[in-house]
Parts: sequence; C-alpha cells; structure tokens
Amino acid sequence: MTCGVPCGRQQEYAIVVEGYMDAISLSSHGINNVVASLGTAFTPEQCKKLMRCSSNIYFCYDSDSAGQSATIRALSIARSENANVRVILVPDGKDPDEFMQKHNADEFTELVGKSLNFIDFHLHYITQTIDYTTLEGKVKAVSFILPILASVDNLVEYNGYIIRISQTLGVSETDLRNELQKYRQKKNR
Repeated sequence: MTCGVPCGRQQEYAIVVEGYMDAISLSSHGINNVVASLGTAFTPEQCKKLMRCSSNIYFCYDSDSAGQSATIRALSIARSENANVRVILVPDGKDPDEFMQKHNADEFTELVGKSLNFIDFHLHYITQTIDYTTLEGKVKAVSFILPILASVDNLVEYNGYIIRISQTLGVSETDLRNELQKYRQKKNR
C-alpha cells in the first residue's frame, strides 16, 4: 500500500484509491490524506495499518464495474475491522486521476462531502446494476442487501434503512423485516 497519509497524528479520514496515479494526482492537488491499495485487493492487513491513522476510511475506487465490485469487498473488510466507512463516487465512470485532470481540489472535496455510507452505497449499487422493477429483480435486490442490513446494530439507524430500502425497492417494510428475520435465523443455524 502506497501511503500519503501522515500517521504521526490522527487524521479526520483517509481516502483509499486503487492505483498510485490516483494517489499522486490527488496529492498534487493538495489532498494529502490518500493511500493507494495498489489494485482492488484491499486486505485486512492494509485496513489495520490504515486505522492507525484514522478509523474513518473513505473508498474512492474507479467507477467501472470492477471498481464498484472491489468497493463492495473493501467495505466488507473495513467494516469487519470496525472502521467507519464511506464511498466517494466519481461521476461519469472516471477514476480519481481522470477526475483531477479536469477538476480542482474543491470539486473533489465536494465529492467527499457527498460520500455515501455503506448502506447507501449498496443501495446505489443495486439501483445501478439490478432491474428491481421486476419481481425477480426485487428478490435479487433484497437478497443482496439483507447481509448488509443485518450488520446494522443501532436500532434507529436500522429502522431508517428499512424505510429507505423499502421505498427505493418498492417492497413493504413488513416483508423486508420478515425476510431479514428469516436471514438472521438461517445465519444463526
């Protein structure tokens, strides 16, 4: 992992990008709390090292399908290490380096401000990759989001997500809660 994060003091957050060119480009524009995982294989070891600098990890992988799939894997790893995670979405299918070639640090900072928490990112991913307007799509979308939703411990947060997911996917809150209960029972067996 190439590290641009000064670890002598705790940072507000660290941004993880895929490649060193992404890290260099952001750093050259004054965004210094950036590390490159050097590919899309973010590991638990990298996460542990990074958490010495900050427990708030913002992933900014490429916007292509490989980058988004890698983001899902990285979020799972970081959450298992108890990191606070967010996802920075780079528009137009770009990577951070391409974005910085046409934009400035303030515009990137705006993207950071609009970053998504882990559930909102998964919901965004579903809306971009699954046709949830069909019955089969709804079943697939709910199956995809259940493990993520089951990892939420805070009851207020959990209820808020149930409402948002149910409204977005067009499924009843009751059905979503019942499916989640079945998922948890199956997992506990």
